[in-house]
Amino acid sequence: MQVSSENVNTIAEEKRRLRSRIRQSRRSISTHERAIRDSAIQRNVIEFLASIRPQAVCAYSPMPYEPGGSDLAQRIRNALPESVPLYLPRVVPKAERAMDWIEFNGQLTPSAWGIPEPNGEPVQHIFHKEPLMILPALAIDYNGRRLGQGGGFYDSFFALKPNGIISCAVVDDNEIIDHVPTEDHDLTVDYIISGAAVVQKKGK
Repeated sequence: MQVSSENVNTIAEEKRRLRSRIRQSRRSISTHERAIRDSAIQRNVIEFLASIRPQAVCAYSPMPYEPGGSDLAQRIRNALPESVPLYLPRVVPKAERAMDWIEFNGQLTPSAWGIPEPNGEPVQHIFHKEPLMILPALAIDYNGRRLGQGGGFYDSFFALKPNGIISCAVVDDNEIIDHVPTEDHDLTVDYIISGAAVVQKKGK
């Protein structure tokens, strides 16, 4: 379906306003409240891992103010059997919206953008490992439509995702909304994880 440039501009403006509102809301949360929310999210992530029993996991290390807590990757690693690898993304320098996936060894280094990233050699053909995908998001609606930070890295990566790969996004409870404005290239996820619950998207 062809979308007019006017509609595209309207969606882009809706996204911009929604991103701004959520970022402001996240910055207003106290350190104590953030810790309580992150603890609840981590419990639900770990319970979800136990129910899915994945062969591999692709996750991320939250930035400041992002739901999940700075120790989310380590908590996931501790919850997984040793035989199940955990991979985290690393932005490819000078590439167009490209990410490598590196097996997490417990060490993270801030990137030029301040994103905690893993060290090591990238894994080739990550989807061949059939990983459970755990993604960051600013907002999610009940149809699984995801609002990201706007860089397009995950959208570009997910364009290569084969059928059968399970994905979920982590948000605060108030970031699950009725409608996320999206374009054709925007990705959707299968599950939503917040502090309150793990929710399967409508239509699954």
